[in-house]
Amino acid sequence: MRLFLIIVVLLATAIATTLLYHQTQQADINYYQGHKFFEKGEYDEAMKFCEKTLTINPSHKGALRDLAYSCQWTGDFERAIEAFNQILSMNPGDYKVMMALAETLAWNKEYEKSIAVCEEIIDSTGDVKAHILLGQIYIWNNQFDNAKEVLEEVLRKDPDNSQAKLLYAKALHYSGEAKAAIEIYKKLLKEKKKDNGK
Repeated sequence: MRLFLIIVVLLATAIATTLLYHQTQQADINYYQGHKFFEKGEYDEAMKFCEKTLTINPSHKGALRDLAYSCQWTGDFERAIEAFNQILSMNPGDYKVMMALAETLAWNKEYEKSIAVCEEIIDSTGDVKAHILLGQIYIWNNQFDNAKEVLEEVLRKDPDNSQAKLLYAKALHYSGEAKAAIEIYKKLLKEKKKDNGK
């Protein structure tokens, strides 16, 4: 009787392991099919395969990433935010995902949450791109003085940063300092012509 129970337990373990292996393999097959669509920019098709993958393996990082970006780029911001947050719950501090989350929150007009994510990135990395994104978000949220302050900080560190210069000019323009903004626009145009060899 004892030998029979051992055999049954071993057999059940073997069957469970085989089923789990095939299920995991199917999740990966779905992911790779979806990823091909993702790479071609066919985001709706990619999302279908990502969802199939996540039904089998809810923590499949590749499928979550592709789903999040596909949703972001197709304008389904709520789902993108949910997927980005799920990725961050598994891998806190992932800079690229945090940047994408901040951007998506801003596109969804959740400015305060977006600002908080940018500030977290800046506090941990000091990254210039996060500063620039924060400046852009402040502009979208009509917080022009905050935008100017953040962008001035970028320009102190990197005076040739044309993206920061352009956003700074926009912040000046929208806050009623049109003359100062026009001067920056003129300088940027001259730099652009010079860079293009004209």
